[in-house]
Amino acid sequence: MMIGRRELAVAESFPLCPWLTTFIGELGERRGLAVGDTAFECNDPDIIVRMDRSQLHQVLWNLCENALRYSRRAPLLRFVCGRQPATARPYIDVIDSGPGMPAAIAEQVFEPFFTSGGGGTGLGLYIARELCEANQATLALVEHGADGCTFRILFAHPDRQQLSA
Repeated sequence: MMIGRRELAVAESFPLCPWLTTFIGELGERRGLAVGDTAFECNDPDIIVRMDRSQLHQVLWNLCENALRYSRRAPLLRFVCGRQPATARPYIDVIDSGPGMPAAIAEQVFEPFFTSGGGGTGLGLYIARELCEANQATLALVEHGADGCTFRILFAHPDRQQLSA
């Protein structure tokens, strides 16, 4: 139902690192995470992104729930913010400490209704990717080896004009 009636993105520009610090605090409080369960590295404190804040919250929440399900050692979650050197596009990496995933599963994680475990609908990552695209951002699995998985949200360039729907 959510896919069919997805609200239009109401993008706004905001500083990423303070917003993400607040998000990580909320995540820790709501999930009962201990000090050291999360790590945060902001390579550029002046990063500005343009995205619907509530949709970014939904995307990150989904990524974090998945990561916490599989992480095995502290920090359970790492967040790294920065800019791509070649394009200056801002990004957030969400990194877990789980066992990674086989290539065959990695190729399908964004497909609707794909799930590798019980209890899920297989729509979380699909919806997260759709929300990113609605905000001219991308969501990709950039690492899935034995040391864990890294999902990257790559935002539109901050100087790029937002397209209207």
